[in-house]
Amino acid sequence: MQERDAIAAIILFVFLVWVIAIIIGLRIVNKWAQKIADARAAMDAEHAEVATTVTVEETEAD
Repeated sequence: MQERDAIAAIILFVFLVWVIAIIIGLRIVNKWAQKIADARAAMDAEHAEVATTVTVEETEAD
């Protein structure tokens, strides 16, 4: 019976470590995704600013 309890405890411990590793991994991936989204938003804002500037300059030239 002790052997079964030890095996069950080991399996439970491995499962808990696995769950913790998944949670940590998801948090890291979420941080990366947030950085990528922020960079993309900044790039889109920059492109919008350039497009607006070009449009205003074209309008003023007419």
